[in-house]
Order: sequence, then C-alpha cells, then structure tokens
Amino acid sequence: MEDANGTPGNKPGARIDAIASDYGSQLEGIMISIEEALVVSQERITDCGGEIAVEFTDLIAKGEESGFTRKEVLVAISALTACELSSLPDVPRIH
Repeated sequence: MEDANGTPGNKPGARIDAIASDYGSQLEGIMISIEEALVVSQERITDCGGEIAVEFTDLIAKGEESGFTRKEVLVAISALTACELSSLPDVPRIH
C-alpha cells in the first residue's frame, strides 16, 4: 500500500517488502537462494558427525573444566563455526 507520494504506507513491514521487491527485480536471475548455496548431503553430515563426535564432546568438557558453562562453550563454538563458514567462498554473506 502506498501513500499519496508513492511511498510505502505505515503497514508493518511495508518498507521492507518494497525494498526487497525493488532489489529482487534488479537482481532477478543473478542471485541464488540460500537453500541452493548451502546444500550439503545429509549422509555426509551424519558421517562427519560420527567422526568428530568424541572430539566435540571432549571440547565441550574442556571448556566446562576451564570454568565456563555448557551454554557459554556452545555459544563460543557457534561463533567460531560462523567465522569459519564466513571464510568459505561458496557460502552467501548476509549483511
């Protein structure tokens, strides 16, 4: 919905919808979806998880032994994982 000046109305999300629509039409055919960029075989993820499960559990235990809570350790691991993912050339960046 637009006002008399042709700008999005005060409806929640209207401005975001308008911006997304504008950029979407400009980049149509160039962008790939996040799902397409992040497709990884479930079988390989399961196999990899099996290979690193013991080390992962040991890493959590080491963090807890150092005085950190399980939640703090897991958040730190998550942050480190995000940093590693961001360095991969085929993972999309969200700004």
